[in-house]
Amino acid sequence: MDVVVAAYLSHARAASPLPHSQFLSFPGEPLNRIIALPAFLGDGFDLAGLKWVASFRANREKGFDRASAVLILNSHQTGRPLAIMEGSIISAKRTAASSALAARCLNDGRQLSHAGFVGWVNFEIARFLLASFPSLSHFYVYDSVAKNSEQFKRKCRELSANVEVTCHAEVDDVLSRGGLISFATTAIKPFVETLENCPQGSTILDVSLRDFTPAAVLSCDNVVDDVDHVCRA
Repeated sequence: MDVVVAAYLSHARAASPLPHSQFLSFPGEPLNRIIALPAFLGDGFDLAGLKWVASFRANREKGFDRASAVLILNSHQTGRPLAIMEGSIISAKRTAASSALAARCLNDGRQLSHAGFVGWVNFEIARFLLASFPSLSHFYVYDSVAKNSEQFKRKCRELSANVEVTCHAEVDDVLSRGGLISFATTAIKPFVETLENCPQGSTILDVSLRDFTPAAVLSCDNVVDDVDHVCRA
């Protein structure tokens, strides 16, 4: 998380040129995509790189992870590649660290007793939230596929024996709890039309970006790390 903090501060100081991500989609396959994300990070890091990350949802039924990725890092002095690495684990940890950091900043140091999770992709986020908020004692979980919720519950028990996990049948059951709620799904169309059941003052981590209708998004105060970048594909 400290590394992620340093990267965000570098970006705020305009030390990280960040071209727009390029989304590769496939005709007739709305669930599959591969994204190219190039960047340069200066300010003491001084590395260029590219993440080439694929998301194929049906992989889980074939016994593979949904996401796979490759990272390429290049020298700022010569442009030559320094490393080519498997990137899905790094990507998952970075996303989770960013999410937990956002939760920590937006909650202004307050400790939390519970958190909600919508989508089984949230596991790493749950790990980093536990590290950031030791006071967490209850998770409320929803996934459109019930067995995914139960699997998420089992994995969370491996993280901490002190956290109680409750699975719910409807997304509103999680939203109505309020507090801190993380959305990380593989949905391709919005399925949350309103947040009227979510208590005022709640913090929603919108990690997957396709879960809410425009009306639901506009009903919130929205905080992003880069306005221009987040409004792209």
